[in-house]
Amino acid sequence: EKATQYAEDCISGKEPATTEVITQCQWFLSDREKENDDDFAYKFCEDKLKVIEGILKLLNFATGFIDGSVYNGITGYQAFFITNIFAWRYKNDIERFRYRDVVLFIARKNAKTFLAALIIIILMLTEDAYSEFYSICLDRDLAGEIKKAMRQMIEVSPLVGKYFKIPKTLSGRTECTITHSTFQPRTAQANSN
Repeated sequence: EKATQYAEDCISGKEPATTEVITQCQWFLSDREKENDDDFAYKFCEDKLKVIEGILKLLNFATGFIDGSVYNGITGYQAFFITNIFAWRYKNDIERFRYRDVVLFIARKNAKTFLAALIIIILMLTEDAYSEFYSICLDRDLAGEIKKAMRQMIEVSPLVGKYFKIPKTLSGRTECTITHSTFQPRTAQANSN
């Protein structure tokens, strides 16, 4: 699995990483070892991860140097980030995410928009019916970037795209017709939505 390999590579120094990333990788591997302990509250759900991997196999890259499925093309840090979000659950309620608030600090031009769009698409397909998702940015142009990335990915992924309605306007809501979940980009500026 790419996430585990990424964690091992960061810890060993094979993959350049900051101290914070190395610490997170150490926690990830340590928690994998502790997950069968009775006093450890979390479980790494392989079944949930298989669903996410299935979705990644159905989604295609729309732009960039990588052609084909997202599953085959995502980088180690992206796999690590997605795995931590979707695979870790509470043992007493596997529908409840361990990590509800996630933060990604990363330099410009490292596919943050793509990753945010990918996560929102996955959530729209897997979360409860009629869920609502938003991205909030400083201005209208930035707010539209995630929606644009979602549109591109959905349009080049026919097996998934048929389950989405994407309006042409920036402020319109994207809808997943399976779950009736919606996504809408918003701006932080008053009266600019």
